[in-house]
Amino acid sequence: MARRWWIARLGVIVLAGAMLLTAVGVGVAPRVWRIANAHSETPVDLPDFLPLSQRSYVYDAAGNEIAVYELQNSQPITLDDIPTHVVDALPLKTTSSTCITE
Repeated sequence: MARRWWIARLGVIVLAGAMLLTAVGVGVAPRVWRIANAHSETPVDLPDFLPLSQRSYVYDAAGNEIAVYELQNSQPITLDDIPTHVVDALPLKTTSSTCITE
């Protein structure tokens, strides 16, 4: 009698394990398939970045502008506008076509 219950319990455990593995396989298999075949998907079309690089203005409650944010604020300057200690600190490599002189 005890042997029969032991075999029944073993059968229930094996059946439950098989059902668990099947459920995990069904849940994981589509994701694994997408990862394995990710190289064949078409790339995402990104928008042009030029319109995205605009200034952002921050205003207070009274409507006064208190800050301006932008990705890059580059303004052309001449070499005379740069302090000499900054120019001396740069490891400049001079060639015949480019030479910085004061």
